[in-house]
Amino acid sequence: QAALTGMGQLGDASTVTPLVAAMSNKADRPTIRQSIARLKGNGVDKALITALGSAQPPIRVEIAAVLNTRDARTAADTMLKLASDDEDPAVRKEAIKALGALADSKMCPKIVELMGKAKKSSELRGIVNAIIIIARNSPQAQAAEITTMLGEKFQSAKDARTKSAILIVAGGIGNSGSLKILRTAVKTSDLAVRTAAIRAMAAWTTA
Repeated sequence: QAALTGMGQLGDASTVTPLVAAMSNKADRPTIRQSIARLKGNGVDKALITALGSAQPPIRVEIAAVLNTRDARTAADTMLKLASDDEDPAVRKEAIKALGALADSKMCPKIVELMGKAKKSSELRGIVNAIIIIARNSPQAQAAEITTMLGEKFQSAKDARTKSAILIVAGGIGNSGSLKILRTAVKTSDLAVRTAAIRAMAAWTTA
């Protein structure tokens, strides 16, 4: 493990391939994650993104996690694709988590679209949390744009599950546009959606 640690201190983009290959040993993965997170130089993030293409699911999880740790914003589109299309639930979960840190407000409409694809409730919660994090970390004007988009998505959504998830996001963002969405939703005839709106408003101290 000392050698793996040293590779992180002295390596560069060319070190990514051997470090990823070494992840086949599960016991070494925590050390390797730390080493890759410390790698410096141009091309490291690009090499990690490339490695995703041929990696097995457990390794894809590790790469997604380390890209998140590295704050690799260039990986946001790749994380979105993994979150949408990867067949492995653990990979999707890690990619969704990374989106909250790596994606910007312009990606939020596509992240909202993931709600309809979520196969597990844990994935849906992850999507909700990712959008809330992005909005809270965005300038006020961009957060307002996100809530405007959420209002449009709420109106166009066909199922109560997606509508309810959007309401949770709105409550988590907590701006004036969000409150408008919730006040509209409490008037809906769908009991599940109305209940979600009431709960979100009840948790909102300024509502």
